[in-house]
Amino acid sequence: HQSIPQSRNGFKVGMKLEGLDPCHPSLFCVLTVAEVQGYRIRLHFDGYPECYDFWVNADSWDVKPAGWCEKNGHKLLLPKGCKEGEFNWSTYVKNCRGQIAPKHLFKSLNTSVTPSGFRPGMKLEAVDRKNPSLICVATITAVVDNRLLIHFDNWDDSYDY
Repeated sequence: HQSIPQSRNGFKVGMKLEGLDPCHPSLFCVLTVAEVQGYRIRLHFDGYPECYDFWVNADSWDVKPAGWCEKNGHKLLLPKGCKEGEFNWSTYVKNCRGQIAPKHLFKSLNTSVTPSGFRPGMKLEAVDRKNPSLICVATITAVVDNRLLIHFDNWDDSYDY
């Protein structure tokens, strides 16, 4: 649920960044700006078909600069063909003939986050978003910025939100 800003943004087609997969919010992926329309950007998962592309506002909390995952201890899902332990942003961008999106474009980095008191490993009861009458035991698996990643205990990761 994003507001609709009226200004343009500084992202350009071909810029590389990291971001959350909107269908699998436990996965941070390598993304490329595929299109810019006003304040919106269409993001492409590197190594995957265009049918998985998605749109976000340029100030979305879901997009991060290259290297953010490594710096903050989150696993980055690499593009097909890249090997774990061998991925390096500068080499990757050079091989792709792309460019890394500059950090100043990421508005969420300049926003202070109020500590919530929630920590990974805490247990709670959570509502299944696809079946709201179902309330289940869950675990906080990550706290990123001002949001929590919830995992339903004994369920597949695809249900995380």
